Amino acid sequence: MARLLRILPLLLPAGCVSHTLPPEVEASDHHVAWFRATVEVEPYRYAYHSDLLLQTLRDAGVFQVVAPVGTLPDGPDFVARIEQPPENPAFVEPMATFVTLGIVPTTLNEEHGFAFSLAPPDRPDDRVHLDYRFGGESTMGWWALLLNLSPDRGFEHPHDHERFSQGLAAEVFAHREEIEAAL
Repeated sequence: MARLLRILPLLLPAGCVSHTLPPEVEASDHHVAWFRATVEVEPYRYAYHSDLLLQTLRDAGVFQVVAPVGTLPDGPDFVARIEQPPENPAFVEPMATFVTLGIVPTTLNEEHGFAFSLAPPDRPDDRVHLDYRFGGESTMGWWALLLNLSPDRGFEHPHDHERFSQGLAAEVFAHREEIEAAL
């Protein structure tokens, strides 16, 4: 146990991370837009993105049911398709951060979210295009501890923060007339 306690400070820098959180949704933009509609999410070539869209749409609570494609017995009202995932630089190995035990930070600019569309399965050309993407920095190393004192930064990944599903709900609400017309 004593050996573990001596090694623990050496492992902590690898776990010090700070992400820019999603933009806060203005009170005037935070509406409950609930559609009596079902949505199936089409698989994307990288399952992570379609799984994230599926979970975020569920968390946003704007549709009656959100499920993977082909799982609703009566079929969906809409099929969600990822049009463009976030564009992020290739993974940068934070070697300097690890070698210096977190003293030298590594900072990356990242994009989060996705551009996606909703279309009735029988009218795939009647797409409602939605774009919920935002950029921000992610920092690894001890500097991240100080950055996380800001209310717009956090240890958790932006996709895991409640602002992410709130932002997606606001984007859906902004297109409510198009969505209602397509129903």
